[in-house]
Amino acid sequence: MSHKSESTETPVLSAMFKVVVIGHDRTLIAGLLNALSGNRTIRMLYGVLGISLAAVRLELDRQARVALQVWALPTDLQDSFLTSFMRGHMAAVLVLRPDEARTAAQLYDMVSPRARAAVSVVVVGTNEDAEMMTPVLSEMFGREAVVPPQPVQTCLEDIARAVLAYTEGSLPPVRVYSIDPARCVVPVTASGSRDRLNNEREVKFLRGLARSLQLTVDGNTCVVATQPGRITVDLLTGAVSFRPIICDYCTQRCKRDARLCIVGTDGGWSSGELGPRALLTAAKVYALATDSIPDDVRRQIAQASMCRKFSLATRADIPEWVAEAARDRKARDSRLISMALRRVRDGRLPTPVFLEMIRNLLRAREYREHHTET
Repeated sequence: MSHKSESTETPVLSAMFKVVVIGHDRTLIAGLLNALSGNRTIRMLYGVLGISLAAVRLELDRQARVALQVWALPTDLQDSFLTSFMRGHMAAVLVLRPDEARTAAQLYDMVSPRARAAVSVVVVGTNEDAEMMTPVLSEMFGREAVVPPQPVQTCLEDIARAVLAYTEGSLPPVRVYSIDPARCVVPVTASGSRDRLNNEREVKFLRGLARSLQLTVDGNTCVVATQPGRITVDLLTGAVSFRPIICDYCTQRCKRDARLCIVGTDGGWSSGELGPRALLTAAKVYALATDSIPDDVRRQIAQASMCRKFSLATRADIPEWVAEAARDRKARDSRLISMALRRVRDGRLPTPVFLEMIRNLLRAREYREHHTET
C-alpha cells in the first residue's frame, strides 16, 4: 500500500557550504569560532598555521537543514595558503577589534563577489563599539551596515539564511555583531597527556632549567632572544610563540604572535616525576636555547618573518646608522646596502630586517625610475 501522505509533506531543503572567519589576530578568530560552534573546533592546524575548523549543523524553521564547514583563517598566512583555504567559500565573517576599523576594507576585499551577499562583521568589544563602527563600515563597503537586535550566537544562522536567499545583484545590509573579548578563548588541550597543564612543581623545574640555560624567565613565560625575533615558551602549556624582529622596525602596530609547532619526543630525558607535557616543554626550551631546533621549525620562523604589510619606520625610529645614511643626500643605495651588509655579518642587524630594507629600496628605485621616465 502506498502512502500518498508523504508527498504532501513540506519538503526539507538540505544544503552544505563553506564559511570563512577572517581576522588579523589568530587567537581571537579561533576563540570566536569556538564560541559560535559550541566548543566544537578542530585545531590540528592551529599550532602550525593558526587555522581552526568547525562543522556546524543548523535547522532553519524546520524548512531547511544546513551543514556549515567553517574555517578560521588569519590574514598573516602565506598568500598561497590563504588562497587555497579561501577557495569555494559562500559566506564570510569579518573579525575586528574596535581600533581596527581602517583594515575592514582589506578583509572585505578578500571575500569573493558571490559570498559578499552573506557577510557579517563581529566586533570584539562592546555593543557601543559595534554601533560606532557601523557608519565607517557602511562607507568602506559601499552598502548599509546595521547592528541587529539578535546576539552574536545567531551570526552563523543569519548568514546561512542569507546564502539560501541569495539573489544575483542583491546585497542585503551587513550585520555587525559584538562579542566580549573574554569569550574569544582557545581551549587548552593536552593531547596524549593525563594532565591538562604542567603543575606547579613541574613549572618550578622548568624555570630552573631555563635560568640554567641563561634564558629570561618572566612568571610562567620563558623568553628566548634570537636574531630573527623573540620566542616565548609558556611553561604551563608548552605553547611556543614567535614575534618577528621586523615588527620593531615597522610603522604598523600589528599584534603579531605566530605560533610555532615543535613536535618532539622525550627520549633521553631523566623523567623522575615529570609528566609527558613537562618533558616535552623542557625539550622545547633546551632546543631553542641551544639553537638545535628542527628544519621545519626554522621554516616556520622564516615564514613568520615575512609580512606583506611591513612599512619601514621613520628615520627617528630606526638605528642611528640608517638615519646618518639617510641624511646624506649624496649617499647612494649601494652605500646603504654595503653598510647594512657589514652589520648583518657582525651580527648587529637581523637578516629579516636587512631583506625588508632591500625590498623597500628596490620599490623606491622602481618608483623613481618610473616617474623619471614620465
